[in-house]
Amino acid sequence: MNPPEPENVELLRELHRKVVAREQQVCAGYAMLSTESRGTYRATPVSDTENRTLYAKDRDKLIHSNAFIRLSGKTQVFISPKNPLISNRMTHTLQVAQIAKTIARAIGANEDLAEAIALGHDLGHPPFGHRGEVCLSQLCKEYGIGEFHHNVHSLRTADLLEKGGEGLNLSWEVREGILCHDGEVPSGEIQPVKPRKEKVEDYTRPDYKQPPSTLEGCIVKISDRIAYVGRDIEDAIAGEIIRREELPKELTAVLGSTNAEIIDTIVKDIIVNFERFRREFVAKHGREPTRYEAVLRMTPRIRDAMNELIGGVRDGKPYGFNYPNIYLSEENQRYAEQSDRIIRGIFVSFMNELSNLKKTQTTLLDYDAPAGEKELHMLLVKHLMRFTLGELENFRAAVFSKFSEDFVEKVISEPSEREVLRHRIAQLSIEKVKQTIISAIDGVRLAILRQNIEEFRKRANTLGYEGSGSILSFLKGMNEHYLVSTTNAEKVRDYVASLTDDMAIAIFEKLYIPKPIV
Repeated sequence: MNPPEPENVELLRELHRKVVAREQQVCAGYAMLSTESRGTYRATPVSDTENRTLYAKDRDKLIHSNAFIRLSGKTQVFISPKNPLISNRMTHTLQVAQIAKTIARAIGANEDLAEAIALGHDLGHPPFGHRGEVCLSQLCKEYGIGEFHHNVHSLRTADLLEKGGEGLNLSWEVREGILCHDGEVPSGEIQPVKPRKEKVEDYTRPDYKQPPSTLEGCIVKISDRIAYVGRDIEDAIAGEIIRREELPKELTAVLGSTNAEIIDTIVKDIIVNFERFRREFVAKHGREPTRYEAVLRMTPRIRDAMNELIGGVRDGKPYGFNYPNIYLSEENQRYAEQSDRIIRGIFVSFMNELSNLKKTQTTLLDYDAPAGEKELHMLLVKHLMRFTLGELENFRAAVFSKFSEDFVEKVISEPSEREVLRHRIAQLSIEKVKQTIISAIDGVRLAILRQNIEEFRKRANTLGYEGSGSILSFLKGMNEHYLVSTTNAEKVRDYVASLTDDMAIAIFEKLYIPKPIV
Protein backbone atom coordinates (compact mmCIF):
# COMPACT_ATOMS: atom_id res chain seq x y z
CA MET A 1 0.00 0.00 0.00
CA ASN A 2 1.38 3.37 -0.99
CA PRO A 3 2.07 5.82 1.85
CA PRO A 4 0.00 9.03 1.86
CA GLU A 5 1.42 12.25 0.44
CA PRO A 6 3.41 14.10 3.14
CA GLU A 7 1.08 17.10 3.09
CA ASN A 8 -1.90 14.81 3.83
CA VAL A 9 -0.42 12.87 6.74
CA GLU A 10 -1.52 15.16 9.57
CA LEU A 11 -5.01 15.56 8.17
CA LEU A 12 -5.36 11.79 7.81
CA ARG A 13 -4.17 11.31 11.39
CA GLU A 14 -6.84 13.73 12.58
CA LEU A 15 -9.49 11.87 10.59
CA HIS A 16 -8.25 8.57 12.01
CA ARG A 17 -8.69 9.86 15.55
CA LYS A 18 -12.22 10.96 14.69
CA VAL A 19 -13.09 7.57 13.22
CA VAL A 20 -11.82 5.77 16.33
CA ALA A 21 -13.61 8.24 18.64
CA ARG A 22 -16.87 7.85 16.69
CA GLU A 23 -16.72 4.06 17.06
CA GLN A 24 -16.20 4.43 20.81
CA GLN A 25 -19.10 6.87 21.11
CA VAL A 26 -21.57 4.78 19.12
CA CYS A 27 -20.72 1.36 20.54
CA ALA A 28 -21.86 0.21 23.97
CA GLY A 29 -19.53 -1.36 26.50
CA TYR A 30 -20.47 -4.90 25.45
CA ALA A 31 -19.56 -4.19 21.82
CA MET A 32 -16.21 -5.19 20.35
CA LEU A 33 -14.08 -2.17 19.44
CA SER A 34 -11.53 -2.32 16.64
CA THR A 35 -8.93 -0.86 19.04
CA GLU A 36 -9.42 -3.96 21.24
CA SER A 37 -8.89 -6.44 18.41
CA ARG A 38 -6.57 -9.40 18.87
CA GLY A 39 -4.96 -8.44 15.56
CA THR A 40 -4.91 -9.70 11.99
CA TYR A 41 -4.04 -13.18 10.69
CA ARG A 42 -0.55 -11.97 9.84
CA ALA A 43 0.65 -9.37 12.30
CA THR A 44 0.58 -5.90 10.76
CA PRO A 45 1.21 -2.54 12.42
CA VAL A 46 -1.81 -0.31 13.05
CA SER A 47 -1.71 2.75 10.82
CA ASP A 48 -2.53 6.12 12.33
CA THR A 49 -3.40 7.52 8.89
CA GLU A 50 -6.16 5.00 8.09
CA ASN A 51 -9.56 6.55 7.49
CA ARG A 52 -11.39 3.31 8.36
CA THR A 53 -11.55 1.15 11.44
CA LEU A 54 -9.96 -2.29 11.26
CA TYR A 55 -13.36 -3.95 10.87
CA ALA A 56 -14.42 -1.52 8.14
CA LYS A 57 -11.23 -2.43 6.26
CA ASP A 58 -12.13 -6.11 6.64
CA ARG A 59 -15.59 -5.41 5.25
CA ASP A 60 -14.08 -3.71 2.20
CA LYS A 61 -11.53 -6.50 1.64
CA LEU A 62 -14.33 -9.04 1.67
CA ILE A 63 -16.74 -7.25 -0.63
CA HIS A 64 -13.99 -6.73 -3.22
CA SER A 65 -12.68 -10.31 -3.02
CA ASN A 66 -13.03 -12.78 -5.88
CA ALA A 67 -14.71 -15.31 -3.62
CA PHE A 68 -17.42 -12.81 -2.66
CA ILE A 69 -18.07 -11.88 -6.29
CA ARG A 70 -18.46 -15.56 -7.22
CA LEU A 71 -21.24 -15.94 -4.64
CA SER A 72 -23.65 -14.40 -7.17
CA GLY A 73 -23.31 -17.57 -9.25
CA LYS A 74 -23.81 -20.08 -6.44
CA THR A 75 -27.00 -21.79 -5.33
CA GLN A 76 -28.76 -20.73 -2.17
CA VAL A 77 -31.64 -23.25 -2.21
CA PHE A 78 -32.75 -23.63 -5.83
CA ILE A 79 -30.07 -24.87 -8.21
CA SER A 80 -29.05 -22.58 -11.08
CA PRO A 81 -32.23 -20.48 -11.14
CA LYS A 82 -32.91 -18.58 -14.37
CA ASN A 83 -35.24 -16.17 -12.58
CA PRO A 84 -33.04 -13.27 -11.34
CA LEU A 85 -35.46 -12.70 -8.45
CA ILE A 86 -34.68 -16.11 -6.95
CA SER A 87 -32.03 -15.89 -4.22
CA ASN A 88 -28.44 -16.88 -4.82
CA ARG A 89 -25.63 -17.15 -2.30
CA MET A 90 -24.70 -13.48 -2.67
CA THR A 91 -28.22 -12.11 -2.19
CA HIS A 92 -28.51 -14.29 0.91
CA THR A 93 -25.18 -12.96 2.21
CA LEU A 94 -26.23 -9.35 1.66
CA GLN A 95 -29.54 -9.98 3.41
CA VAL A 96 -27.76 -11.52 6.41
CA ALA A 97 -25.48 -8.47 6.51
CA GLN A 98 -28.41 -6.07 6.44
CA ILE A 99 -30.28 -7.88 9.22
CA ALA A 100 -27.12 -8.09 11.32
CA LYS A 101 -26.43 -4.37 10.87
CA THR A 102 -30.00 -3.50 11.84
CA ILE A 103 -29.77 -5.47 15.07
CA ALA A 104 -26.26 -4.22 15.85
CA ARG A 105 -27.23 -0.58 15.37
CA ALA A 106 -30.32 -0.92 17.56
CA ILE A 107 -28.55 -2.53 20.52
CA GLY A 108 -25.25 -0.63 20.40
CA ALA A 109 -23.05 -3.37 18.94
CA ASN A 110 -20.34 -2.71 16.36
CA GLU A 111 -22.01 -2.44 12.94
CA ASP A 112 -18.76 -2.70 10.97
CA LEU A 113 -17.78 -5.92 12.71
CA ALA A 114 -21.22 -7.49 12.29
CA GLU A 115 -21.30 -6.54 8.61
CA ALA A 116 -17.81 -7.88 7.92
CA ILE A 117 -18.58 -11.24 9.55
CA ALA A 118 -21.84 -11.50 7.59
CA LEU A 119 -20.17 -10.70 4.26
CA GLY A 120 -17.58 -13.42 4.83
CA HIS A 121 -19.72 -16.11 6.45
CA ASP A 122 -20.46 -18.11 3.26
CA LEU A 123 -17.31 -17.25 1.32
CA GLY A 124 -16.26 -20.91 1.05
CA HIS A 125 -19.61 -22.37 0.02
CA PRO A 126 -19.33 -24.76 -2.96
CA PRO A 127 -21.64 -24.77 -6.00
CA PHE A 128 -25.14 -26.29 -5.84
CA GLY A 129 -25.90 -25.27 -2.27
CA HIS A 130 -26.28 -27.75 0.56
CA ARG A 131 -26.40 -30.69 -1.85
CA GLY A 132 -23.05 -29.64 -3.31
CA GLU A 133 -21.57 -29.41 0.17
CA VAL A 134 -22.73 -32.91 1.09
CA CYS A 135 -21.31 -34.40 -2.11
CA LEU A 136 -18.00 -32.54 -1.81
CA SER A 137 -17.68 -33.63 1.82
CA GLN A 138 -18.13 -37.27 0.82
CA LEU A 139 -15.43 -36.93 -1.84
CA CYS A 140 -13.04 -35.28 0.60
CA LYS A 141 -13.49 -38.20 3.00
CA GLU A 142 -12.93 -40.71 0.19
CA TYR A 143 -9.66 -39.00 -0.73
CA GLY A 144 -8.40 -38.83 2.84
CA ILE A 145 -8.63 -35.13 3.66
CA GLY A 146 -11.57 -35.23 6.07
CA GLU A 147 -15.05 -33.77 5.88
CA PHE A 148 -15.85 -30.54 4.08
CA HIS A 149 -17.64 -27.84 6.09
CA HIS A 150 -18.39 -24.57 4.37
CA ASN A 151 -17.71 -22.46 7.46
CA VAL A 152 -14.23 -23.99 7.82
CA HIS A 153 -13.62 -23.49 4.12
CA SER A 154 -14.86 -19.91 4.35
CA LEU A 155 -12.07 -19.23 6.84
CA ARG A 156 -9.57 -21.08 4.63
CA THR A 157 -10.69 -19.01 1.65
CA ALA A 158 -10.19 -15.76 3.54
CA ASP A 159 -6.88 -16.82 5.11
CA LEU A 160 -5.16 -18.78 2.35
CA LEU A 161 -6.92 -18.95 -1.01
CA GLU A 162 -7.68 -15.36 -1.88
CA LYS A 163 -5.04 -13.26 -3.69
CA GLY A 164 -3.19 -16.26 -5.08
CA GLY A 165 -2.48 -17.85 -1.72
CA GLU A 166 -1.78 -14.70 0.29
CA GLY A 167 -5.26 -14.39 1.77
CA LEU A 168 -7.12 -11.27 2.91
CA ASN A 169 -5.38 -10.94 6.30
CA LEU A 170 -8.58 -10.29 8.24
CA SER A 171 -8.90 -9.51 11.92
CA TRP A 172 -9.19 -12.24 14.55
CA GLU A 173 -12.78 -11.29 15.44
CA VAL A 174 -14.05 -11.38 11.86
CA ARG A 175 -12.30 -14.69 11.24
CA GLU A 176 -13.77 -16.24 14.39
CA GLY A 177 -17.24 -14.96 13.49
CA ILE A 178 -16.96 -16.54 10.03
CA LEU A 179 -15.88 -19.89 11.46
CA CYS A 180 -18.48 -19.92 14.25
CA HIS A 181 -21.48 -18.77 12.21
CA ASP A 182 -22.48 -22.32 11.28
CA GLY A 183 -25.05 -24.15 13.35
CA GLU A 184 -28.62 -23.43 14.22
CA VAL A 185 -29.86 -21.51 17.27
CA PRO A 186 -33.08 -23.45 17.91
CA SER A 187 -33.21 -22.28 21.51
CA GLY A 188 -33.64 -18.71 20.27
CA GLU A 189 -30.99 -17.59 22.76
CA ILE A 190 -27.27 -17.01 22.27
CA GLN A 191 -24.55 -15.45 24.39
CA PRO A 192 -20.86 -14.78 23.60
CA VAL A 193 -18.36 -17.16 25.19
CA LYS A 194 -14.69 -16.47 25.86
CA PRO A 195 -12.23 -17.47 23.09
CA ARG A 196 -11.35 -21.16 23.15
CA LYS A 197 -7.97 -20.89 21.43
CA GLU A 198 -5.35 -18.23 20.81
CA LYS A 199 -5.53 -18.89 17.07
CA VAL A 200 -8.88 -19.14 15.29
CA GLU A 201 -7.45 -21.73 12.87
CA ASP A 202 -6.84 -24.04 15.85
CA TYR A 203 -10.57 -24.22 16.67
CA THR A 204 -11.89 -27.77 16.46
CA ARG A 205 -15.47 -28.72 15.60
CA PRO A 206 -16.66 -28.58 19.25
CA ASP A 207 -15.07 -25.12 19.49
CA TYR A 208 -16.72 -23.61 16.44
CA LYS A 209 -20.10 -25.15 17.14
CA GLN A 210 -20.21 -22.97 20.27
CA PRO A 211 -21.18 -19.29 20.02
CA PRO A 212 -18.51 -16.78 18.94
CA SER A 213 -16.71 -14.68 21.54
CA THR A 214 -18.22 -11.40 20.30
CA LEU A 215 -21.79 -10.18 20.48
CA GLU A 216 -21.46 -9.22 16.81
CA GLY A 217 -20.60 -12.80 15.87
CA CYS A 218 -23.66 -13.99 17.79
CA ILE A 219 -25.80 -11.47 15.91
CA VAL A 220 -24.63 -12.88 12.56
CA LYS A 221 -25.19 -16.47 13.70
CA ILE A 222 -28.83 -15.74 14.50
CA SER A 223 -29.28 -13.39 11.50
CA ASP A 224 -28.30 -16.19 9.12
CA ARG A 225 -31.37 -18.13 10.27
CA ILE A 226 -33.64 -15.08 10.14
CA ALA A 227 -32.50 -14.27 6.59
CA TYR A 228 -33.50 -17.56 5.03
CA VAL A 229 -36.70 -18.56 6.85
CA GLY A 230 -38.96 -16.13 4.96
CA ARG A 231 -36.79 -15.63 1.87
CA ASP A 232 -36.92 -19.34 1.03
CA ILE A 233 -40.72 -19.15 1.20
CA GLU A 234 -40.77 -16.21 -1.25
CA ASP A 235 -38.44 -18.07 -3.63
CA ALA A 236 -40.60 -21.20 -3.45
CA ILE A 237 -43.72 -19.16 -4.20
CA ALA A 238 -41.98 -17.46 -7.15
CA GLY A 239 -40.94 -20.88 -8.41
CA GLU A 240 -44.53 -22.14 -8.02
CA ILE A 241 -43.44 -24.86 -5.61
CA ILE A 242 -45.83 -23.68 -2.90
CA ARG A 243 -48.67 -21.17 -2.59
CA ARG A 244 -48.85 -18.57 0.15
CA GLU A 245 -52.23 -19.90 1.21
CA GLU A 246 -50.55 -23.18 2.16
CA LEU A 247 -48.49 -21.57 4.94
CA PRO A 248 -49.65 -22.78 8.37
CA LYS A 249 -52.10 -20.22 9.73
CA GLU A 250 -51.05 -20.82 13.33
CA LEU A 251 -47.49 -19.82 12.40
CA THR A 252 -48.27 -16.87 10.12
CA ALA A 253 -50.52 -15.49 12.87
CA VAL A 254 -47.36 -15.15 14.99
CA LEU A 255 -44.69 -14.30 12.40
CA GLY A 256 -46.52 -12.91 9.38
CA SER A 257 -46.92 -14.45 5.95
CA THR A 258 -44.33 -12.53 3.90
CA ASN A 259 -40.55 -12.34 4.16
CA ALA A 260 -40.73 -8.67 5.16
CA GLU A 261 -43.25 -9.39 7.91
CA ILE A 262 -41.29 -12.38 9.23
CA ILE A 263 -38.00 -10.45 9.38
CA ASP A 264 -39.69 -7.44 10.97
CA THR A 265 -41.35 -9.59 13.64
CA ILE A 266 -38.23 -11.52 14.63
CA VAL A 267 -35.77 -8.61 14.48
CA LYS A 268 -37.99 -6.35 16.58
CA ASP A 269 -38.51 -9.17 19.06
CA ILE A 270 -34.74 -9.62 19.47
CA ILE A 271 -34.14 -5.89 19.83
CA VAL A 272 -36.94 -5.41 22.38
CA ASN A 273 -35.85 -8.44 24.39
CA PHE A 274 -32.26 -7.21 24.44
CA GLU A 275 -33.24 -3.76 25.66
CA ARG A 276 -35.48 -5.31 28.31
CA PHE A 277 -32.62 -7.57 29.39
CA ARG A 278 -30.19 -4.64 29.47
CA ARG A 279 -32.47 -2.48 31.64
CA GLU A 280 -33.12 -5.33 34.05
CA PHE A 281 -29.38 -6.03 34.28
CA VAL A 282 -28.59 -2.36 35.02
CA ALA A 283 -31.34 -2.20 37.64
CA LYS A 284 -29.98 -5.30 39.35
CA HIS A 285 -26.21 -4.72 39.10
CA GLY A 286 -25.93 -0.95 38.80
CA ARG A 287 -23.87 -1.24 35.60
CA GLU A 288 -24.11 -2.25 31.95
CA PRO A 289 -23.51 -5.92 31.09
CA THR A 290 -20.08 -6.91 29.84
CA ARG A 291 -19.48 -8.60 26.50
CA TYR A 292 -19.80 -12.08 27.99
CA GLU A 293 -22.90 -11.20 30.02
CA ALA A 294 -24.92 -9.88 27.06
CA VAL A 295 -27.69 -12.19 25.80
CA LEU A 296 -29.67 -12.23 22.57
CA ARG A 297 -33.01 -13.99 22.88
CA MET A 298 -36.40 -14.42 21.27
CA THR A 299 -39.78 -14.60 22.93
CA PRO A 300 -40.66 -18.33 23.23
CA ARG A 301 -43.77 -18.18 21.04
CA ILE A 302 -41.85 -16.41 18.24
CA ARG A 303 -38.89 -18.77 18.62
CA ASP A 304 -41.18 -21.81 18.48
CA ALA A 305 -43.06 -20.47 15.46
CA MET A 306 -39.81 -19.82 13.56
CA ASN A 307 -38.40 -23.26 14.41
CA GLU A 308 -41.61 -24.95 13.32
CA LEU A 309 -41.78 -22.95 10.10
CA ILE A 310 -38.21 -23.93 9.16
CA GLY A 311 -38.54 -27.50 10.44
CA GLY A 312 -35.94 -30.22 9.95
CA VAL A 313 -35.57 -33.95 10.43
CA ARG A 314 -36.66 -35.67 13.62
CA ASP A 315 -36.40 -39.44 14.15
CA GLY A 316 -35.55 -39.80 10.47
CA LYS A 317 -38.66 -37.97 9.30
CA PRO A 318 -39.00 -34.37 8.01
CA TYR A 319 -41.17 -32.03 10.04
CA GLY A 320 -42.24 -28.39 9.96
CA PHE A 321 -43.15 -26.52 6.79
CA ASN A 322 -40.07 -25.35 4.84
CA TYR A 323 -38.14 -28.58 5.18
CA PRO A 324 -40.62 -31.07 3.66
CA ASN A 325 -42.36 -28.63 1.33
CA ILE A 326 -39.40 -26.64 0.01
CA TYR A 327 -36.00 -28.21 0.76
CA LEU A 328 -37.17 -31.78 0.14
CA SER A 329 -39.74 -30.92 -2.51
CA GLU A 330 -39.78 -33.00 -5.70
CA GLU A 331 -38.91 -29.91 -7.74
CA ASN A 332 -35.91 -29.05 -5.58
CA GLN A 333 -34.66 -32.63 -5.42
CA ARG A 334 -34.99 -33.13 -9.16
CA TYR A 335 -31.50 -31.81 -9.81
CA ALA A 336 -29.84 -33.37 -6.78
CA GLU A 337 -28.57 -36.42 -8.64
CA GLN A 338 -27.29 -34.28 -11.51
CA SER A 339 -25.42 -31.94 -9.16
CA ASP A 340 -23.84 -34.95 -7.44
CA ARG A 341 -22.74 -36.29 -10.81
CA ILE A 342 -21.22 -32.96 -11.78
CA ILE A 343 -19.31 -32.46 -8.52
CA ARG A 344 -18.03 -36.04 -8.50
CA GLY A 345 -17.19 -36.00 -12.18
CA ILE A 346 -15.03 -32.88 -12.11
CA PHE A 347 -13.42 -33.83 -8.77
CA VAL A 348 -12.33 -37.25 -10.05
CA SER A 349 -11.17 -35.81 -13.38
CA PHE A 350 -9.01 -33.17 -11.67
CA MET A 351 -7.57 -35.78 -9.30
CA ASN A 352 -6.58 -37.96 -12.24
CA GLU A 353 -5.11 -35.00 -14.06
CA LEU A 354 -2.95 -33.98 -11.10
CA SER A 355 -1.92 -37.52 -10.20
CA ASN A 356 -0.67 -38.20 -13.73
CA LEU A 357 1.34 -35.01 -14.14
CA LYS A 358 5.05 -35.59 -14.54
CA LYS A 359 8.15 -33.74 -15.62
CA THR A 360 8.78 -33.81 -19.35
CA GLN A 361 12.24 -32.24 -19.13
CA THR A 362 14.51 -34.09 -16.71
CA THR A 363 17.18 -31.48 -16.06
CA LEU A 364 18.60 -30.93 -12.59
CA LEU A 365 19.01 -27.21 -13.23
CA ASP A 366 15.52 -26.57 -11.85
CA TYR A 367 16.44 -27.56 -8.32
CA ASP A 368 17.96 -25.57 -5.51
CA ALA A 369 19.50 -28.11 -3.16
CA PRO A 370 19.52 -27.14 0.53
CA ALA A 371 22.87 -26.55 2.20
CA GLY A 372 24.41 -29.44 4.15
CA GLU A 373 23.07 -32.41 2.20
CA LYS A 374 23.44 -31.25 -1.39
CA GLU A 375 24.92 -34.49 -2.74
CA LEU A 376 22.28 -36.67 -1.11
CA HIS A 377 19.54 -34.29 -2.14
CA MET A 378 20.59 -34.25 -5.81
CA LEU A 379 20.93 -38.03 -5.89
CA LEU A 380 17.34 -38.33 -4.68
CA VAL A 381 16.10 -35.73 -7.14
CA LYS A 382 17.77 -37.51 -10.05
CA HIS A 383 15.70 -40.63 -9.42
CA LEU A 384 12.51 -38.94 -8.19
CA MET A 385 12.12 -37.08 -11.48
CA ARG A 386 10.84 -40.17 -13.26
CA PHE A 387 7.72 -40.43 -11.09
CA THR A 388 4.31 -38.77 -11.43
CA LEU A 389 2.89 -36.21 -9.03
CA GLY A 390 0.57 -38.85 -7.58
CA GLU A 391 3.41 -41.29 -6.97
CA LEU A 392 5.52 -38.58 -5.35
CA GLU A 393 2.66 -37.69 -3.04
CA ASN A 394 2.35 -41.32 -1.97
CA PHE A 395 6.12 -41.47 -1.31
CA ARG A 396 5.90 -38.28 0.74
CA ALA A 397 3.03 -39.57 2.88
CA ALA A 398 4.81 -42.87 3.50
CA VAL A 399 8.13 -41.23 4.45
CA PHE A 400 6.41 -38.65 6.64
CA SER A 401 4.63 -41.43 8.50
CA LYS A 402 7.61 -43.76 8.85
CA PHE A 403 10.82 -44.08 6.84
CA SER A 404 11.68 -47.61 5.72
CA GLU A 405 14.18 -49.30 3.41
CA ASP A 406 11.35 -49.92 0.95
CA PHE A 407 11.68 -46.32 -0.15
CA VAL A 408 15.26 -46.90 -1.36
CA GLU A 409 14.23 -50.00 -3.29
CA LYS A 410 11.30 -48.28 -4.98
CA VAL A 411 13.03 -45.02 -5.87
CA ILE A 412 16.67 -45.81 -6.71
CA SER A 413 16.92 -47.88 -9.87
CA GLU A 414 20.73 -48.31 -9.99
CA PRO A 415 22.18 -50.82 -7.46
CA SER A 416 25.45 -48.89 -6.99
CA GLU A 417 23.57 -45.70 -6.16
CA ARG A 418 21.32 -47.58 -3.76
CA GLU A 419 24.40 -48.47 -1.75
CA VAL A 420 25.58 -44.86 -1.80
CA LEU A 421 22.21 -43.75 -0.51
CA ARG A 422 22.07 -46.43 2.17
CA HIS A 423 25.57 -45.54 3.35
CA ARG A 424 24.73 -41.86 3.63
CA ILE A 425 21.43 -42.53 5.34
CA ALA A 426 23.16 -44.70 7.94
CA GLN A 427 25.20 -41.66 9.00
CA LEU A 428 22.14 -39.47 9.66
CA SER A 429 19.37 -39.42 12.24
CA ILE A 430 15.97 -40.65 11.14
CA GLU A 431 14.53 -37.13 11.39
CA LYS A 432 17.32 -35.75 9.18
CA VAL A 433 16.76 -38.54 6.66
CA LYS A 434 13.01 -37.84 6.54
CA GLN A 435 13.60 -34.10 6.28
CA THR A 436 16.05 -34.52 3.38
CA ILE A 437 13.84 -36.95 1.46
CA ILE A 438 10.70 -34.83 1.90
CA SER A 439 12.64 -31.74 0.80
CA ALA A 440 13.75 -33.55 -2.36
CA ILE A 441 10.23 -34.81 -3.07
CA ASP A 442 8.76 -31.33 -2.59
CA GLY A 443 11.38 -29.87 -4.91
CA VAL A 444 10.38 -32.31 -7.65
CA ARG A 445 6.65 -31.77 -6.98
CA LEU A 446 7.11 -28.03 -7.38
CA ALA A 447 9.19 -28.47 -10.54
CA ILE A 448 6.50 -30.69 -12.08
CA LEU A 449 3.79 -28.15 -11.29
CA ARG A 450 5.88 -25.20 -12.48
CA GLN A 451 6.64 -26.84 -15.81
CA ASN A 452 3.09 -28.03 -16.47
CA ILE A 453 1.60 -24.68 -15.47
CA GLU A 454 3.99 -22.87 -17.82
CA GLU A 455 3.16 -25.24 -20.68
CA PHE A 456 -0.53 -24.72 -19.92
CA ARG A 457 -0.07 -20.94 -20.10
CA LYS A 458 1.60 -21.23 -23.50
CA ARG A 459 -1.15 -23.47 -24.86
CA ALA A 460 -3.84 -21.16 -23.52
CA ASN A 461 -2.16 -18.10 -25.04
CA THR A 462 -1.67 -19.85 -28.38
CA LEU A 463 -5.19 -21.22 -28.59
CA GLY A 464 -6.79 -18.18 -26.99
CA TYR A 465 -8.67 -19.90 -24.17
CA GLU A 466 -8.36 -20.24 -20.43
CA GLY A 467 -8.80 -24.01 -20.42
CA SER A 468 -11.16 -24.23 -17.44
CA GLY A 469 -11.39 -27.97 -18.05
CA SER A 470 -7.95 -28.25 -16.44
CA ILE A 471 -7.09 -27.72 -12.80
CA LEU A 472 -3.98 -25.92 -14.03
CA SER A 473 -6.24 -22.95 -14.81
CA PHE A 474 -6.69 -22.63 -11.04
CA LEU A 475 -3.12 -23.48 -9.99
CA LYS A 476 -1.54 -20.92 -12.32
CA GLY A 477 -2.93 -18.21 -10.07
CA MET A 478 -1.54 -19.64 -6.83
CA ASN A 479 1.83 -18.94 -5.22
CA GLU A 480 4.58 -21.53 -4.74
CA HIS A 481 3.95 -21.94 -1.03
CA TYR A 482 0.42 -23.08 -1.80
CA LEU A 483 1.60 -25.41 -4.57
CA VAL A 484 4.02 -27.21 -2.24
CA SER A 485 2.10 -27.14 1.05
CA THR A 486 -1.16 -28.65 -0.26
CA THR A 487 -1.89 -32.22 -1.34
CA ASN A 488 -3.47 -33.04 -4.69
CA ALA A 489 -6.84 -33.68 -3.04
CA GLU A 490 -6.68 -30.36 -1.18
CA LYS A 491 -5.93 -28.52 -4.43
CA VAL A 492 -8.91 -30.17 -6.12
CA ARG A 493 -11.19 -29.46 -3.16
CA ASP A 494 -10.17 -25.80 -3.15
CA TYR A 495 -10.83 -25.42 -6.87
CA VAL A 496 -14.14 -27.27 -6.93
CA ALA A 497 -15.41 -25.31 -3.91
CA SER A 498 -14.56 -22.04 -5.63
CA LEU A 499 -16.65 -22.76 -8.73
CA THR A 500 -20.00 -21.19 -9.51
CA ASP A 501 -22.85 -23.42 -10.63
CA ASP A 502 -22.40 -22.44 -14.28
CA MET A 503 -18.62 -22.89 -14.14
CA ALA A 504 -19.05 -26.40 -12.72
CA ILE A 505 -21.62 -27.29 -15.39
CA ALA A 506 -19.40 -25.90 -18.18
CA ILE A 507 -16.36 -27.85 -16.95
CA PHE A 508 -18.40 -31.05 -16.68
CA GLU A 509 -19.70 -30.60 -20.21
CA LYS A 510 -16.18 -29.97 -21.50
CA LEU A 511 -14.86 -33.08 -19.76
CA TYR A 512 -17.69 -35.53 -20.38
CA ILE A 513 -20.05 -34.37 -23.14
CA PRO A 514 -18.67 -35.14 -26.62
CA LYS A 515 -18.87 -32.37 -29.20
CA PRO A 516 -19.77 -33.06 -32.83
CA ILE A 517 -16.82 -33.15 -35.24
CA VAL A 518 -18.85 -32.24 -38.31
